[in-house]
Amino acid sequence: ISASAPAVASATPGALGRVLLFSASNFGDDDSDGLLEDLNGICDEQVDMLLCGGSEEEYDDNETPILRDSVLIYFQTEKELELSIQSYRIEYEKDKNDHNNDNDNDDDDDFCTRYLSAIVAQHVEGYEMAAPIQTLDTYSKRKISEKTSSMVPSKHVELDGGYISYPTSSTATPYWDSSSLLVFDNLVGQDLRKRLLDVVIGEDSDHYDARNGPNPARWVRGGLLDVPDDSDDPPLFEPEENENTAIETNADTDTGEGGGWGLTDDGLQEICFGHHNAVVEMECILLNLFPDFVVSRLPETVLGCSVTPMTANAPTAGDKFGYHIDADPNITPSSPWTDVYGRYPNRAAGKPRFMSCLVYLNDEWDGDKWGAPTRFVDVPTDDDLMTYDVTARPGRVVIMDQDVGHTVVAPTAAAGKRPRYSLVWKLILHPRTIGQDMKYLAGGRGSPWPEIEYFGSAAQNQ
Repeated sequence: ISASAPAVASATPGALGRVLLFSASNFGDDDSDGLLEDLNGICDEQVDMLLCGGSEEEYDDNETPILRDSVLIYFQTEKELELSIQSYRIEYEKDKNDHNNDNDNDDDDDFCTRYLSAIVAQHVEGYEMAAPIQTLDTYSKRKISEKTSSMVPSKHVELDGGYISYPTSSTATPYWDSSSLLVFDNLVGQDLRKRLLDVVIGEDSDHYDARNGPNPARWVRGGLLDVPDDSDDPPLFEPEENENTAIETNADTDTGEGGGWGLTDDGLQEICFGHHNAVVEMECILLNLFPDFVVSRLPETVLGCSVTPMTANAPTAGDKFGYHIDADPNITPSSPWTDVYGRYPNRAAGKPRFMSCLVYLNDEWDGDKWGAPTRFVDVPTDDDLMTYDVTARPGRVVIMDQDVGHTVVAPTAAAGKRPRYSLVWKLILHPRTIGQDMKYLAGGRGSPWPEIEYFGSAAQNQ
């Protein structure tokens, strides 16, 4: 089955629409033994090699790729394919008649495009790649609409800029791109902040004294892995350590004493997949904040099960950390996600945008005295590496592109054993329309956003 147009439907904007459909003979009526699924995995590995320059021996030679983009390989038994086409043909003809479309020109080609698009949509739905984080009910809409001004950030920073060529071809015109950093000081009220803190610490914060440090029954040293399965990736870079620069590492590469505090496995699973009204309310706020997009959590299929869609941080004085990025759609591993969406620069038009949302949760935090900002690094400034600090404040929200380098900075000794708590959502903003502008986030609101602060390499371009 072939079609002249990419198999992209309105239900899956951002998909490549490249499908290779196989009818497998001698497999009976279904794939009860999972052989076709195994074959699918083998083919996916071969496709990745072709994308990287050829044979397995040439995998790291950076030669001209044989394939220009990923492709969704889809196997069905002969019987499954026959029944699937028959069923979809009936739906197709009914839809055509309902719309009084009697034009038979390229009818077969149109049918094939729509059929393959349906396969892509089925793949996206099956792996929950674009499942909205929540549905806004009437109560949530009313409650959030009362705080429209809170949807305006107090800071909008652009950093980590450079020229991008996409799509990757000799005819592509490079364009300027930079990462975004948004700071909101009125998005989360004190009641919601407290309830989110209760979720993170697993108890009523009114009965908890932060001066005693994290509860060892819920937090463990080195508990935050937060890296893809079997990841051998090196750190973002190795800056020189000094008394003014704390370096964040994941737990498996921690150079500090015992590593940073991370939730236990049970605690992490509970905040990610348990039902919490405070989490639901925060996710409704995020939906309302970005109405032009379908907001979803980072699905497991992107980076594997070891990278959860939510996480929590509890840095304490003396911890050391290293710069990292949360994710980058341009370097995702081979997976059902890349089969559909490929690899592409974050913020590319019409492609899902990877962003993270961080909420500072402490009842009290004196940023001037106790420190522990979130530090962002402008990598393109090279030897004159420039960093931008966002001060931690109770209830402050930071929304950032996941491909920008950043780190926790440990609290100062003046904080004592106090941890600086935060809760993080890893999000994907999906386009609602094909080719949608993914850079613009303001959503046409009446209240103007603040003037953009261009930092580091982004400022140099200005």
